[in-house]
Amino acid sequence: MFSKRLIMVAAVCTVLSLVTGCAAPATQAPTPAPASPEVITVEKTVVVQATAEAVKDPVRIGAAFSFSGPMSFIGDGSNSGTTLALEELGYEVAGHPVEIYNADNACNPEQAVSAVRSLVEVNKVDLILGSGCSSSTLAAMTLLPELSVPQIVSVSSSPKIYDDSGVGGNEWNFVHAIGAIILGDVLSGYVAERVESVAILANNDDFGRGSVSILEPSLKSRGVEVTNIEYYDIGVADARPILLKVKQANPEGFLLVAGETDAIVILRQFRELGLTQTLFGQGTIATPLFLERTKDEPGLGEGLLNIAWWAPGMDPQFDAAYEARWAKAPYPNSAMMYYVMRYIVKAAIEEADKTGKVDGQSLRDALAKISVDTPMGTLSFDEHNQAYPDIAIVTMEQGKIILKDVIHTNPNQ
Repeated sequence: MFSKRLIMVAAVCTVLSLVTGCAAPATQAPTPAPASPEVITVEKTVVVQATAEAVKDPVRIGAAFSFSGPMSFIGDGSNSGTTLALEELGYEVAGHPVEIYNADNACNPEQAVSAVRSLVEVNKVDLILGSGCSSSTLAAMTLLPELSVPQIVSVSSSPKIYDDSGVGGNEWNFVHAIGAIILGDVLSGYVAERVESVAILANNDDFGRGSVSILEPSLKSRGVEVTNIEYYDIGVADARPILLKVKQANPEGFLLVAGETDAIVILRQFRELGLTQTLFGQGTIATPLFLERTKDEPGLGEGLLNIAWWAPGMDPQFDAAYEARWAKAPYPNSAMMYYVMRYIVKAAIEEADKTGKVDGQSLRDALAKISVDTPMGTLSFDEHNQAYPDIAIVTMEQGKIILKDVIHTNPNQ
């Protein structure tokens, strides 16, 4: 059993194909991306069955994520969630066949710009789903007004994304993922209930630094001493020098801002050095993917309290459907993209179809208007083009993900 909390965030928010010859790096991909993003299988029979009776023009959607490098789990997970949603929809919405194209940005801002431009100019997509890492999302956002194509952000949380979207200047960028402004404030409350001092270690990019910009003042305002603020580079191999600084400061808590890949390396070395601080996490740490990759290291993340966009148990029906389709537990990236495609994109296409033409402009206008009920709450976009799905507090206990709290971030629920 878990408790449900209602967090009123209004005050916080104010501060706050079938085609041929697809050009690289974008590839039509109704099936999940394998280890190499250059080889993506298209099951033509599925697309033919889905579009045989459709008479309207196809809606082309581009998915720009990291399908390679240390953050490839973002692209792989997002693709499996998208595929499940499209299969449930029959690859068709409001009579329009739906085509999906993948482009690898490798969690690199320069590649993110190239990926989005290729998807729009080569593959002629009407909508972007992206771009994973916050730095990539921020870079891709700059192109949207020029290309007149909207982007829906599913798993980026830098506060600058919120600040710059909607009335912040970029009317083409829409954000489904709850950002660091809310995540950091909520997590700080949990930290303050448990320790009086904490060290923070975050990745050295817009996600990590943006998270710290919220966490540090929020923790201090609650009387928690922040003894260290340290940063690591994505794909870190040796975090011991940083962890030795934490060991010397000897805070009561250790707060890690990370994804699964880097978190595993850091926590392994945390244990090796004999650190025993109470563990907290922001990002995708306490997840089935973490457990899958550390099955031979039981207890590596034991007791870590993690604030998350999504966790197993929040939507049992989705959990069961995903496990039946992919024979494994879903990851947060899978779930977030599933909800974006299954509910938000579906509603936007249906709304845009009423105008007689589904393209970038009509989809942008539709996203600004829609309100859709989902298992994660009622989703609509505010003046900053920000939606407010539920979020979770989870922990890892004896090799299992335990859902502790579900937090309603929508101030109207």
